[in-house]
Amino acid sequence: MTELIKLIINNIVDESVSIEIESKKENGNEEITVIVPEEFMGKIIGKNGRIAKAIRLIANANRNRESRKVYVNIIAKEN
Repeated sequence: MTELIKLIINNIVDESVSIEIESKKENGNEEITVIVPEEFMGKIIGKNGRIAKAIRLIANANRNRESRKVYVNIIAKEN
């Protein structure tokens, strides 16, 4: 799942941008945290959060049978 999220985000921003993705599973749910530089937050979230919602929708549609729900958090990395 993290590879899919990384692929989507790398296509939105330059591949040279350092993106960190952390994943942890708890109680049958999977939480994916995406840490990106602060200046790219607007590109990843999109107007009215449309891109972020689409990323979350794709992640939940692609979840494995073990996970009940996939949560995707997008956090800005301060320089």
